[in-house]
Amino acid sequence: MKRSTEDIEFANLLKERTPKVEQNPWFTRKVLNRLPDKGNSQPVWVYAIAVCIAAIILVASWAYYLSNINIYVITVRDIITFISMASITAFTIIASVVSMFSHEN
Repeated sequence: MKRSTEDIEFANLLKERTPKVEQNPWFTRKVLNRLPDKGNSQPVWVYAIAVCIAAIILVASWAYYLSNINIYVITVRDIITFISMASITAFTIIASVVSMFSHEN
């Protein structure tokens, strides 16, 4: 790729106007290259335990709800409870899947 005179002038202008970085004898390139890679800030196992606990609570809640519902008489409370539990379940599943893919990277 050819550089035009405008590109060269712009690069020189940037070099002149940008502040110079002070050299620190403690942070040389050799030292920085030996630093360990930045790890994940949250341990994966803590999240895995939280997801398992949430799954157990959701399964128990659904079992309790479905065992106590009267099929012949459905009230507004039953509909609201069903919608609430379905939305919480969907949110938990989506959050678990998204977090699982983000922990892989």
